[in-house]
Amino acid sequence: MELAAHPFWENLPRDKLAPLLAAAQLSHYEVPTVIFEEGSSSDGLYLVLTGMVIFKKCLPNGSCMPVNTCAAGAHFGEIGILSELPRSLQAEAQIGCTLAFIPGETIMGLIDKMEGPVEKILRSVISHLHNTTHHYVHEIVKHEKLALVGGMMNSIIHDFKNPFCLISLSTQLLQQRHPDIETQRICRNIENQIKRMVQMANDLAAYSRGQAELHLERIALKDFVDEYKSLNLLSFQNKKYAVTFDVPDVALKADKAKLMRVVQNLFSNAFEAMSEIGGQLKVEGRLDTDSSMVELKFSDTGTGIPEEVRERLFEPFVTFGKPNGTGLGMAIVKSIIDGHEGSIDFETSENGTTFFVRLPLWQE
Repeated sequence: MELAAHPFWENLPRDKLAPLLAAAQLSHYEVPTVIFEEGSSSDGLYLVLTGMVIFKKCLPNGSCMPVNTCAAGAHFGEIGILSELPRSLQAEAQIGCTLAFIPGETIMGLIDKMEGPVEKILRSVISHLHNTTHHYVHEIVKHEKLALVGGMMNSIIHDFKNPFCLISLSTQLLQQRHPDIETQRICRNIENQIKRMVQMANDLAAYSRGQAELHLERIALKDFVDEYKSLNLLSFQNKKYAVTFDVPDVALKADKAKLMRVVQNLFSNAFEAMSEIGGQLKVEGRLDTDSSMVELKFSDTGTGIPEEVRERLFEPFVTFGKPNGTGLGMAIVKSIIDGHEGSIDFETSENGTTFFVRLPLWQE
Protein backbone atom coordinates (compact mmCIF):
# COMPACT_ATOMS: atom_id res chain seq x y z
CA MET A 1 0.00 0.00 0.00
CA GLU A 2 1.23 3.45 -0.96
CA LEU A 3 1.43 6.04 1.82
CA ALA A 4 -0.95 8.47 0.08
CA ALA A 5 -3.54 5.67 -0.34
CA HIS A 6 -3.76 4.83 3.37
CA PRO A 7 -7.38 5.04 4.70
CA PHE A 8 -6.23 7.40 7.46
CA TRP A 9 -6.14 10.26 4.92
CA GLU A 10 -9.75 9.85 3.77
CA ASN A 11 -11.76 13.10 3.70
CA LEU A 12 -8.65 15.12 4.51
CA PRO A 13 -8.26 18.24 2.29
CA ARG A 14 -5.27 18.23 -0.06
CA ASP A 15 -3.74 21.35 1.44
CA LYS A 16 -3.56 19.63 4.87
CA LEU A 17 -2.39 16.28 3.50
CA ALA A 18 0.84 17.55 1.90
CA PRO A 19 2.69 18.51 5.15
CA LEU A 20 1.71 15.20 6.77
CA LEU A 21 3.07 13.18 3.85
CA ALA A 22 6.25 15.22 3.94
CA ALA A 23 6.71 14.56 7.67
CA ALA A 24 6.15 10.78 7.38
CA GLN A 25 9.16 8.51 8.03
CA LEU A 26 9.01 5.07 6.37
CA SER A 27 10.49 1.92 7.96
CA HIS A 28 10.53 -1.66 6.65
CA TYR A 29 11.20 -4.72 8.84
CA GLU A 30 12.64 -8.03 7.57
CA VAL A 31 12.75 -9.62 11.04
CA PRO A 32 10.42 -9.30 14.06
CA THR A 33 11.38 -5.99 15.71
CA VAL A 34 10.11 -4.16 18.79
CA ILE A 35 8.83 -0.75 17.64
CA PHE A 36 8.36 0.63 21.13
CA GLU A 37 8.35 -0.77 24.67
CA GLU A 38 5.54 -0.64 27.18
CA GLY A 39 5.95 2.48 29.32
CA SER A 40 7.88 4.45 26.68
CA SER A 41 6.85 7.98 25.72
CA SER A 42 4.10 8.45 23.13
CA ASP A 43 5.93 10.36 20.41
CA GLY A 44 3.87 9.83 17.27
CA LEU A 45 1.32 8.05 15.08
CA TYR A 46 2.05 4.88 13.07
CA LEU A 47 0.34 3.85 9.82
CA VAL A 48 0.60 0.18 8.78
CA LEU A 49 1.26 -0.02 5.04
CA THR A 50 2.12 -3.75 4.76
CA GLY A 51 2.39 -6.73 7.12
CA MET A 52 1.25 -6.87 10.72
CA VAL A 53 2.03 -5.43 14.17
CA ILE A 54 1.44 -7.43 17.37
CA PHE A 55 0.71 -5.68 20.68
CA LYS A 56 1.87 -7.41 23.86
CA LYS A 57 1.46 -6.94 27.62
CA CYS A 58 4.61 -7.55 29.64
CA LEU A 59 4.18 -9.90 32.62
CA PRO A 60 6.08 -9.82 35.94
CA ASN A 61 8.10 -12.92 34.98
CA GLY A 62 9.62 -11.07 32.00
CA SER A 63 7.53 -12.73 29.27
CA CYS A 64 5.06 -10.85 27.06
CA MET A 65 1.48 -11.92 26.29
CA PRO A 66 -0.10 -10.98 22.90
CA VAL A 67 -3.36 -9.06 23.35
CA ASN A 68 -4.09 -7.51 19.92
CA THR A 69 -2.89 -7.12 16.30
CA CYS A 70 -2.87 -4.36 13.68
CA ALA A 71 -2.85 -5.16 9.91
CA ALA A 72 -2.23 -3.16 6.72
CA GLY A 73 -4.55 -0.16 6.43
CA ALA A 74 -4.77 0.35 10.20
CA HIS A 75 -3.05 2.89 12.44
CA PHE A 76 -1.98 3.05 16.10
CA GLY A 77 -0.35 5.41 18.58
CA GLU A 78 -3.00 8.15 18.50
CA ILE A 79 -4.16 7.42 22.05
CA GLY A 80 -0.75 8.24 23.49
CA ILE A 81 -0.50 11.49 21.52
CA LEU A 82 -3.85 12.77 22.78
CA SER A 83 -3.67 11.44 26.34
CA GLU A 84 0.03 12.32 26.78
CA LEU A 85 0.40 9.06 28.73
CA PRO A 86 3.17 6.43 28.29
CA ARG A 87 2.60 3.46 26.00
CA SER A 88 0.37 0.88 27.69
CA LEU A 89 1.55 -2.02 25.49
CA GLN A 90 4.63 -3.21 23.62
CA ALA A 91 4.43 -3.06 19.80
CA GLU A 92 6.31 -5.56 17.64
CA ALA A 93 6.55 -5.42 13.82
CA GLN A 94 6.43 -8.79 12.06
CA ILE A 95 8.40 -9.91 9.00
CA GLY A 96 7.57 -7.87 5.90
CA CYS A 97 5.96 -5.04 7.85
CA THR A 98 6.20 -1.47 6.53
CA LEU A 99 5.24 1.46 8.76
CA ALA A 100 4.96 5.20 8.30
CA PHE A 101 5.74 7.24 11.42
CA ILE A 102 4.31 10.76 11.79
CA PRO A 103 5.62 12.83 14.74
CA GLY A 104 3.12 13.74 17.43
CA GLU A 105 3.65 17.48 17.06
CA THR A 106 2.65 17.25 13.38
CA ILE A 107 -0.62 15.48 14.26
CA MET A 108 -1.37 17.95 17.06
CA GLY A 109 -0.67 20.83 14.68
CA LEU A 110 -3.38 19.47 12.38
CA ILE A 111 -5.88 19.12 15.26
CA ASP A 112 -5.16 22.63 16.55
CA LYS A 113 -6.24 24.10 13.19
CA MET A 114 -9.64 22.38 13.27
CA GLU A 115 -12.65 24.48 14.16
CA GLY A 116 -14.50 24.05 17.46
CA PRO A 117 -13.44 22.27 20.69
CA VAL A 118 -12.17 19.22 18.77
CA GLU A 119 -9.00 18.69 20.80
CA LYS A 120 -10.81 18.79 24.14
CA ILE A 121 -13.44 16.29 22.98
CA LEU A 122 -10.84 13.95 21.54
CA ARG A 123 -8.74 14.05 24.71
CA SER A 124 -11.81 13.19 26.80
CA VAL A 125 -12.77 10.25 24.58
CA ILE A 126 -9.21 8.94 24.45
CA SER A 127 -8.87 9.20 28.23
CA HIS A 128 -11.94 7.02 28.72
CA LEU A 129 -10.70 4.51 26.15
CA HIS A 130 -7.26 4.37 27.75
CA ASN A 131 -8.68 3.72 31.22
CA THR A 132 -11.04 1.04 29.91
CA THR A 133 -8.27 -0.71 27.98
CA HIS A 134 -5.90 -0.59 30.95
CA HIS A 135 -8.54 -2.14 33.23
CA TYR A 136 -9.40 -4.82 30.66
CA VAL A 137 -5.77 -5.82 30.06
CA HIS A 138 -5.11 -5.84 33.84
CA GLU A 139 -8.03 -8.25 34.36
CA ILE A 140 -6.89 -10.51 31.51
CA VAL A 141 -3.37 -10.73 32.92
CA LYS A 142 -4.72 -11.41 36.42
CA HIS A 143 -6.93 -14.28 35.22
CA GLU A 144 -4.06 -15.77 33.20
CA LYS A 145 -1.80 -15.73 36.25
CA LEU A 146 -4.52 -17.25 38.47
CA ALA A 147 -5.07 -20.06 35.96
CA LEU A 148 -1.31 -20.73 35.96
CA VAL A 149 -1.21 -20.83 39.77
CA GLY A 150 -4.24 -23.16 39.87
CA GLY A 151 -2.67 -25.62 37.43
CA MET A 152 0.61 -25.55 39.33
CA MET A 153 -1.08 -26.23 42.68
CA ASN A 154 -3.12 -29.14 41.28
CA SER A 155 0.13 -30.66 40.03
CA ILE A 156 1.83 -30.16 43.40
CA ILE A 157 -1.08 -31.75 45.29
CA HIS A 158 -0.97 -34.76 42.96
CA ASP A 159 2.81 -35.18 43.30
CA PHE A 160 2.78 -34.81 47.09
CA LYS A 161 0.14 -37.47 47.77
CA ASN A 162 2.57 -40.40 48.01
CA PRO A 163 5.17 -38.64 50.25
CA PHE A 164 2.40 -37.37 52.54
CA CYS A 165 0.91 -40.87 52.82
CA LEU A 166 4.32 -42.31 53.76
CA ILE A 167 4.89 -39.62 56.39
CA SER A 168 1.42 -40.22 57.82
CA LEU A 169 1.96 -43.99 58.02
CA SER A 170 5.33 -43.45 59.69
CA THR A 171 3.80 -41.25 62.40
CA GLN A 172 1.13 -43.89 63.06
CA LEU A 173 3.82 -46.55 63.50
CA LEU A 174 5.71 -44.27 65.88
CA GLN A 175 2.55 -43.70 67.92
CA GLN A 176 2.02 -47.46 68.22
CA ARG A 177 5.61 -48.18 69.29
CA HIS A 178 6.08 -45.18 71.61
CA PRO A 179 3.00 -44.50 73.75
CA ASP A 180 4.69 -41.78 75.84
CA ILE A 181 2.95 -38.37 75.91
CA GLU A 182 5.70 -36.36 74.19
CA THR A 183 5.99 -38.75 71.22
CA GLN A 184 2.21 -38.80 70.85
CA ARG A 185 2.11 -34.99 70.85
CA ILE A 186 4.87 -34.69 68.22
CA CYS A 187 3.18 -37.26 65.97
CA ARG A 188 -0.16 -35.44 66.24
CA ASN A 189 1.58 -32.20 65.24
CA ILE A 190 3.15 -33.89 62.21
CA GLU A 191 -0.26 -35.21 61.13
CA ASN A 192 -1.88 -31.82 61.62
CA GLN A 193 0.86 -30.04 59.68
CA ILE A 194 0.41 -32.47 56.76
CA LYS A 195 -3.32 -31.78 56.70
CA ARG A 196 -2.58 -28.08 56.93
CA MET A 197 -0.19 -28.16 53.95
CA VAL A 198 -2.74 -30.03 51.84
CA GLN A 199 -5.47 -27.60 52.88
CA MET A 200 -3.30 -24.58 52.02
CA ALA A 201 -2.61 -25.99 48.56
CA ASN A 202 -6.31 -26.77 48.07
CA ASP A 203 -7.27 -23.26 49.19
CA LEU A 204 -4.86 -21.72 46.69
CA ALA A 205 -6.17 -23.92 43.86
CA ALA A 206 -9.79 -23.13 44.80
CA TYR A 207 -9.07 -19.40 44.94
CA SER A 208 -7.53 -19.50 41.46
CA ARG A 209 -10.78 -21.06 40.17
CA GLY A 210 -12.95 -18.53 41.98
CA GLN A 211 -14.37 -21.27 44.20
CA ALA A 212 -14.50 -21.26 47.99
CA GLU A 213 -16.30 -23.81 50.16
CA LEU A 214 -16.63 -23.25 53.90
CA HIS A 215 -17.32 -25.93 56.52
CA LEU A 216 -18.72 -23.82 59.34
CA GLU A 217 -18.70 -25.19 62.88
CA ARG A 218 -18.61 -24.08 66.50
CA ILE A 219 -15.04 -23.11 67.44
CA ALA A 220 -14.05 -22.12 70.97
CA LEU A 221 -11.74 -19.15 70.46
CA LYS A 222 -9.42 -19.94 73.39
CA ASP A 223 -9.07 -23.59 72.28
CA PHE A 224 -8.34 -22.39 68.75
CA VAL A 225 -5.55 -20.14 70.05
CA ASP A 226 -4.07 -23.02 72.08
CA GLU A 227 -4.10 -25.29 69.02
CA TYR A 228 -2.44 -22.63 66.90
CA LYS A 229 0.29 -22.14 69.50
CA SER A 230 0.87 -25.89 69.68
CA LEU A 231 1.23 -26.15 65.89
CA ASN A 232 3.70 -23.26 65.81
CA LEU A 233 5.64 -23.93 68.98
CA LEU A 234 9.05 -23.13 67.49
CA SER A 235 7.93 -19.66 66.38
CA PHE A 236 6.70 -18.81 69.87
CA GLN A 237 9.91 -20.06 71.47
CA ASN A 238 11.95 -17.60 69.37
CA LYS A 239 13.15 -14.99 71.88
CA LYS A 240 13.39 -12.43 69.08
CA TYR A 241 9.61 -12.01 69.17
CA ALA A 242 7.32 -11.40 72.15
CA VAL A 243 3.86 -12.79 71.35
CA THR A 244 0.86 -12.31 73.65
CA PHE A 245 -2.79 -13.34 73.39
CA ASP A 246 -5.77 -11.79 75.17
CA VAL A 247 -9.01 -13.11 73.69
CA PRO A 248 -12.48 -13.53 75.24
CA ASP A 249 -13.97 -16.91 76.11
CA VAL A 250 -16.43 -17.08 73.20
CA ALA A 251 -17.30 -19.42 70.34
CA LEU A 252 -16.99 -18.53 66.66
CA LYS A 253 -19.00 -19.71 63.68
CA ALA A 254 -16.12 -20.48 61.34
CA ASP A 255 -14.20 -22.94 59.19
CA LYS A 256 -11.31 -23.88 61.48
CA ALA A 257 -8.84 -24.86 58.75
CA LYS A 258 -9.41 -21.68 56.77
CA LEU A 259 -9.36 -19.51 59.88
CA MET A 260 -6.02 -21.12 60.76
CA ARG A 261 -4.80 -20.02 57.32
CA VAL A 262 -5.83 -16.42 58.07
CA VAL A 263 -4.02 -16.32 61.40
CA GLN A 264 -0.94 -18.03 59.96
CA ASN A 265 -0.69 -15.45 57.18
CA LEU A 266 -1.10 -12.48 59.52
CA PHE A 267 1.55 -13.90 61.87
CA SER A 268 3.91 -14.62 58.99
CA ASN A 269 3.61 -11.05 57.70
CA ALA A 270 4.16 -9.64 61.18
CA PHE A 271 7.28 -11.76 61.77
CA GLU A 272 8.71 -10.67 58.41
CA ALA A 273 8.03 -7.01 59.23
CA MET A 274 9.96 -7.46 62.51
CA SER A 275 12.66 -9.79 61.15
CA GLU A 276 15.56 -7.33 61.36
CA ILE A 277 15.27 -6.12 64.95
CA GLY A 278 12.55 -8.30 66.46
CA GLY A 279 9.53 -6.89 68.25
CA GLN A 280 6.15 -7.50 69.83
CA LEU A 281 3.01 -9.05 68.39
CA LYS A 282 -0.23 -8.73 70.34
CA VAL A 283 -3.49 -10.50 69.57
CA GLU A 284 -6.43 -8.94 71.40
CA GLY A 285 -10.13 -9.68 71.14
CA ARG A 286 -13.28 -7.86 72.16
CA LEU A 287 -17.00 -8.31 71.63
CA ASP A 288 -18.88 -5.84 69.49
CA THR A 289 -21.65 -3.87 71.16
CA ASP A 290 -24.35 -6.00 69.53
CA SER A 291 -22.52 -9.19 70.69
CA SER A 292 -23.00 -10.89 67.32
CA MET A 293 -19.39 -10.35 66.24
CA VAL A 294 -15.96 -10.49 67.78
CA GLU A 295 -13.10 -8.21 66.71
CA LEU A 296 -9.55 -9.55 66.76
CA LYS A 297 -6.65 -7.09 66.65
CA PHE A 298 -3.26 -8.28 65.38
CA SER A 299 -0.74 -5.54 66.28
CA ASP A 300 2.98 -5.71 65.52
CA THR A 301 5.89 -3.29 66.00
CA GLY A 302 7.40 -3.90 62.56
CA THR A 303 8.30 -1.53 59.75
CA GLY A 304 4.75 -1.08 58.45
CA ILE A 305 3.22 -1.64 55.01
CA PRO A 306 4.79 0.42 52.19
CA GLU A 307 2.56 3.26 51.05
CA GLU A 308 2.66 2.20 47.39
CA VAL A 309 0.73 -1.04 48.08
CA ARG A 310 -1.63 0.00 50.87
CA GLU A 311 -4.63 0.73 48.65
CA ARG A 312 -4.19 -2.57 46.75
CA LEU A 313 -3.10 -4.79 49.65
CA PHE A 314 -6.00 -7.24 49.30
CA GLU A 315 -5.74 -7.53 45.50
CA PRO A 316 -4.16 -10.64 43.91
CA PHE A 317 -0.44 -10.54 43.06
CA VAL A 318 0.33 -7.51 45.24
CA THR A 319 3.45 -8.11 47.29
CA PHE A 320 5.74 -5.83 49.29
CA GLY A 321 9.42 -6.70 49.40
CA LYS A 322 9.10 -10.48 49.76
CA PRO A 323 11.65 -12.16 47.48
CA ASN A 324 9.66 -15.43 47.38
CA GLY A 325 6.13 -14.08 47.88
CA THR A 326 3.30 -14.88 45.44
CA GLY A 327 1.24 -11.82 46.28
CA LEU A 328 -1.80 -14.04 46.97
CA GLY A 329 -1.62 -14.34 50.76
CA MET A 330 -3.66 -11.27 51.72
CA ALA A 331 -6.05 -11.75 48.78
CA ILE A 332 -6.87 -15.25 50.07
CA VAL A 333 -7.18 -13.92 53.63
CA LYS A 334 -9.71 -11.33 52.44
CA SER A 335 -11.70 -13.93 50.49
CA ILE A 336 -11.86 -16.22 53.56
CA ILE A 337 -13.00 -13.40 55.85
CA ASP A 338 -15.60 -12.26 53.30
CA GLY A 339 -16.83 -15.84 53.01
CA HIS A 340 -17.47 -15.83 56.77
CA GLU A 341 -19.50 -12.60 56.34
CA GLY A 342 -16.87 -10.81 58.37
CA SER A 343 -14.51 -7.95 57.55
CA ILE A 344 -10.82 -7.08 57.65
CA ASP A 345 -9.10 -3.70 57.72
CA PHE A 346 -5.78 -2.30 58.86
CA GLU A 347 -3.87 0.72 60.13
CA THR A 348 -0.17 1.05 59.45
CA SER A 349 2.80 3.37 59.92
CA GLU A 350 6.58 3.11 60.10
CA ASN A 351 6.13 1.98 63.73
CA GLY A 352 3.96 -1.04 63.04
CA THR A 353 0.72 -2.42 61.65
CA THR A 354 -2.60 -3.44 63.20
CA PHE A 355 -5.11 -5.67 61.40
CA PHE A 356 -8.74 -5.61 62.55
CA VAL A 357 -10.57 -8.88 61.82
CA ARG A 358 -14.31 -9.13 62.59
CA LEU A 359 -15.90 -12.58 62.68
CA PRO A 360 -19.41 -13.84 63.59
CA LEU A 361 -20.07 -15.50 66.92
CA TRP A 362 -21.72 -18.89 67.17
CA GLN A 363 -25.46 -18.51 67.79
CA GLU A 364 -27.04 -21.38 69.70
